[in-house]
Amino acid sequence: MESFLFTYTNLYRPYIHHINAILEPYDLYAAQYKVLHDIANNEPTTLVQVSKRSFIEKPTARKIIKKLIDLELVQAVNSKEDKREKFLTLTEKGQQQFNEIHESIVIFQNNCLQAVEADDAELEKAQKLLEKLRNHLIEEVINNG
Repeated sequence: MESFLFTYTNLYRPYIHHINAILEPYDLYAAQYKVLHDIANNEPTTLVQVSKRSFIEKPTARKIIKKLIDLELVQAVNSKEDKREKFLTLTEKGQQQFNEIHESIVIFQNNCLQAVEADDAELEKAQKLLEKLRNHLIEEVINNG
């Protein structure tokens, strides 16, 4: 089944194309939404934590977070214990836009899954397999530098 991962990478680009079309009215791209989604689901959080969870290099995460702050979707508040550390949370505008975007993405995803007639058992099995593969690849990077 050597073509499984190739099939996955072939799916990725058209999927991201559709996601970017949903995000365009918000002046966002998929990578920025991924970080926004991470912050929304883990707030308060830090740049380092976002970077690790999302598997994005810190300089890239820093750029994305700066853009989200400039768009007034995210705010950074200094830690009381360590002034160098900033906690990231969504602003009121960020929460509102995140909810709107998330709803649109869920509708799009549901339409895709209905179109291919995937049942819950198939989806759960596929999701578990993809999660195992992701964890394996992350472990490989950690262990091999």
